[in-house]
Amino acid sequence: AAAAAAAGTRALQDALDTRTAARVVNRIIMNENNLSGSIPSEISMFTHATQLILYSNQITGTIPQTLYQMTQLTGLDLYDNKLTGTISDDIGNWSNMVGLYLSENNLAGSIPTTIGGLSRLVAVWLDGNQLTGPIPSEIGNIPGLNQLLLSNNQLTGGIPENLANAPLERLAVDNNVALFLTSESTTFPTFLLNMQTLQRLSMRKVNLQGPIPTMVRGNLSSLTRLYLDSNVLTGPLQNNIAFLQQLEEFSVADNAQLGGAIPTSLGQMRRLNFLDLSNCGFEGAIPSELSGATLLEELYLNQNKLEGAVPTELGALVNLRVLRVDINRNIESVPTEVCQIGIPTLLAGCEATCECCTDNCAR
Repeated sequence: AAAAAAAGTRALQDALDTRTAARVVNRIIMNENNLSGSIPSEISMFTHATQLILYSNQITGTIPQTLYQMTQLTGLDLYDNKLTGTISDDIGNWSNMVGLYLSENNLAGSIPTTIGGLSRLVAVWLDGNQLTGPIPSEIGNIPGLNQLLLSNNQLTGGIPENLANAPLERLAVDNNVALFLTSESTTFPTFLLNMQTLQRLSMRKVNLQGPIPTMVRGNLSSLTRLYLDSNVLTGPLQNNIAFLQQLEEFSVADNAQLGGAIPTSLGQMRRLNFLDLSNCGFEGAIPSELSGATLLEELYLNQNKLEGAVPTELGALVNLRVLRVDINRNIESVPTEVCQIGIPTLLAGCEATCECCTDNCAR
């Protein structure tokens, strides 16, 4: 059986009928019900509940200590509420937990190391809180962990190498601005390169420094999305980046010290549909070889030091919806071949000769 609430503004305390707790209630599902107030301590009376789904409400207060006594829980979804306080070490009681979703609250304090004992966990969403301290290395002990979302917190100390032991498919640590600033190593964690299950890696604005490591065949062989925006990456972007043949989205925007020539090998990445190299230090000509990435829909080369004409070969990118080459050293022109594919958003700067650009210029 499931206990569910009808839509309406009311306190969670009133919506939960603890008189039903004596019966076998498997699931408590009250998401998106505009519920307010705190989670009542009596919640633990639902001793048979395996799922507690309360996402997208207006629930306040702390996670009650009694909630950690609900040891049959396999799924806890408190996403998008207004919870405060800390996550207790007693999280280790949830030995049956598979999905733990606490994102978009105001939880503070550290991530308990006891989370590493939850051997059935598949997904951990803790992003969008005010969590501090290191990412516990014990998380790498979770044998089936698939998703680890930690973005938009205040975590420090880098990414523990032990995470390489988990079969992660998604790892996101965006906007933990001191994450690598406080780490023993401030450079790209090379152990990530050998994580063959990883499909999405997002490390925006984490103070990652130094060069992007040299890729070899077999590195990150399942990776489809890589976001390294707003860091302190340096040096050239090497041609061997093309060994990431499964990449569909790649962004290194806002790394002012990342530059040199744009690698011609990017055109060999046949699955690429989103490429953002904006606001970096790339210079020279736009390589005609980019035309080989025929699935490209969005291409951002703006705010660099590029010069010359947009190559006619880019007219082969018939899927392009966005092309930005504005705010560069000197983009001379956009050829007719590129105009003919009808790109809805095409910005080249007001100095460029262009019949189809959508810049706000008096041409």
